Amino acid sequence: MKKHWIRKFGLKEPFCFNDFVKSFYAHLGTVIARHPIPFLLIPVLMTAASAKSFKPTTASTIDEVDFRFLRHSLVYVIMVDKTSNMNAVSEIGLRYAADLIEQVKAIEVQVFNAHKIEWSSICYKSETGKCLEHPLFDALEKTTANGQVLSVAEQYLYYPTAKVGNLTVDNTMIFGGISKRADNSIAKAEAIRIPFVLKDIRSELDYVLNNAWRNRFLKIIQESYYPGFGVYANTWSSLAHEIQRNGSMLTPYLFYLVLILVVASVLCCCTVDCQASKPWLGFCGLVNAAFAVITATGILFGCRYSYLHMVVIMPFLVMSVSVDNVFLMLNCWRATGNGNLKLEQRVSACVGDTSVSMMISALTDGLSFTVGNITPFPAVRNRPGECFLNVMWCFNFSRWNQIFATFVADALSNKLIRVGTVLLYVTFLASALYGVVNIRFGLNVQNLIPHDSPVSRTVAINEKYFSAYCGYASVVITEPMDIGQETAIKRLLSLYHSLAYSRYSSEGSFWLNNFMAFMESRNRSLNANRYYVRFLHEFFMSPDSRRFADDVQLDSSTLSLIHYMKMTIRLRNCGQENHTKLAALLRRRLGESAVQGFIFEPLFLIVDQNLLVLQTAMQDVIVAVAIMV
Repeated sequence: MKKHWIRKFGLKEPFCFNDFVKSFYAHLGTVIARHPIPFLLIPVLMTAASAKSFKPTTASTIDEVDFRFLRHSLVYVIMVDKTSNMNAVSEIGLRYAADLIEQVKAIEVQVFNAHKIEWSSICYKSETGKCLEHPLFDALEKTTANGQVLSVAEQYLYYPTAKVGNLTVDNTMIFGGISKRADNSIAKAEAIRIPFVLKDIRSELDYVLNNAWRNRFLKIIQESYYPGFGVYANTWSSLAHEIQRNGSMLTPYLFYLVLILVVASVLCCCTVDCQASKPWLGFCGLVNAAFAVITATGILFGCRYSYLHMVVIMPFLVMSVSVDNVFLMLNCWRATGNGNLKLEQRVSACVGDTSVSMMISALTDGLSFTVGNITPFPAVRNRPGECFLNVMWCFNFSRWNQIFATFVADALSNKLIRVGTVLLYVTFLASALYGVVNIRFGLNVQNLIPHDSPVSRTVAINEKYFSAYCGYASVVITEPMDIGQETAIKRLLSLYHSLAYSRYSSEGSFWLNNFMAFMESRNRSLNANRYYVRFLHEFFMSPDSRRFADDVQLDSSTLSLIHYMKMTIRLRNCGQENHTKLAALLRRRLGESAVQGFIFEPLFLIVDQNLLVLQTAMQDVIVAVAIMV
């Protein structure tokens, strides 16, 4: 039975998979030669159908993605003292900050020919009806031109928090590069960050107003100048707009790419024999690659895939690399021209015998990788550089086969050299395995944009000065707890202190801590069950604790039973190099507590994605090795 199928497909014994693939494509070549019309029309029709969706307007853009945990309305500006003093909270530094705040709040926007909108109408308002802002900046704004700004600000210059009357002010997100005194007062701060919060987007008008205000904000920051100070601004959409701007920079290169590829392809398809020359084949190869780009992109856009201007790099790589197929077919076609073969036989042999031409592959791949290497995207530029060197060295190694077959072969006949070579190879494998296990997966945001762009500089400044503290992680307890039992209280408080006190975390807020203090202030303990429900209700209704009402879900029949509850943990030392360690530590401690729940912070999504990349990469390697075997 086996020999029957081998003879049917024209294979040779001993049978191997490569022969089967070669035979399959040889039969396909015969079909193409006999019925060429469908193979000419189908690509054209598919391209024409896909071209209908070949517009970014049919794709889902980054602006349409709604992440509730990200603040679309937050914008901020960072002022860094670059003088020898390196103190942004000096008298001159605070005056600069007050002046900048005044300029920003003076922004007026006008859309749809309506009246001008002032800052007071577009800002996010607190419960008191005032624009939400840090108390320090409110005090700076009220300072007269002749007054001493520093004397007004001194009561707020403490780190990490300042106590002003009954108000505790968090300064970790405001000051960076801190030098403190013994009483936690700030002696020096190299950077100061000034946030502005726009109102939430609830309508199309709000969206347009916020965008118009952000554009005016960025323009004012770009035009501002304060001697000795660097000014950096960022908004939620800055990164997407920067990628869009840099993507448009690639468009002029597309014409030169096509021109170079057309000339190179046509010349390489020509010979001194005019009958053997196939210049049209090179041109058609480019048309085929262009069809592939249009078809693939049109299908993705039609399926509402997210569109970023980074995809502008795709034609540079796809069109260049796809031309390889033209030269592979041409090489095989010429190889079958010496015999007395019919057209069908030549096409069959040509399609079946397509093999890699190292010279053409090196040239075309080198061209595509060179184009990618001059793009302003570091993430794209690094990969083509590596691939280009790999291709070139593969080509060089193929040229050195004769050297390896003579000199190196004679040297390896020596036993000592063979033992040394094996040890060297084992050392290489061990080093490579160590590197793969410890490699840092993930994409740095700074690699998506040029290093000298305003957004890249702002990201670097944030990483340098404001990574000591970052946001809050939410810990959601999904295990029902009876707060009337002392063991449940101990478990919850133990979990909170375990999560809140570490190298990467500090105290946030937990309603149970405040409730225990509330009970102590009334000289009551939780063992007094008959008073428990009344005190719990009184606690959540008090003005100081009303904010905790959404952190618990009480059982309607038994108010001492809580189905869900939430606590928040402040994250510390959250630079990019610590993201994985931070997430692993908090999740491990939650698991060790045996309390059912989970931890959420947007940062952890990136960590999970990077871990998934590692897992998927290992699976792909195993599958690839299995297929090759």
